[in-house]
Amino acid sequence: MASRSHTINLHHEWDDIPTDLGDAATGELIDAAKAVPASPGTPDGWPAAWATDTLLVAHDAFKGLSFGPTSPPAQSKWIVNFDSHMGYLQAADATKRRQLAKGGARLAELLNAIWP
Repeated sequence: MASRSHTINLHHEWDDIPTDLGDAATGELIDAAKAVPASPGTPDGWPAAWATDTLLVAHDAFKGLSFGPTSPPAQSKWIVNFDSHMGYLQAADATKRRQLAKGGARLAELLNAIWP
C-alpha cells in the first residue's frame, strides 16, 4: 500500500478528544477504568511507573508513519507519511480512550491513597 503525505500538526492530532467521546461514553470509560490494574509499589513511586507506561504506549504513536524533510527544508518541520491516515486516526482514538481510562483510574487511586 502506498503511503500518503498529509499536511497536519501531528501533535494536534493527539490533543484532540476522540470525536465519538461524549456523555454516552462515560459508562464505557468507567468500566475501562475499573479494569486498570492497581499501580505497583507505594504512591511516591507511581509517577515513575506511570511515566514509564506512557513511554511504552508512545511507541504506538509512530506505527504506520514515516517522516521526511520538507521542500524547501524548514526548521522544526517535516512531512508525515501515513500508511493509512484514517487507520492511524482510528488507532489514535482507541489509544486516547485507553489512556483516558488509565488517567481516571490513576487519579482515583491517588486520591484514595491521600484521603482513604
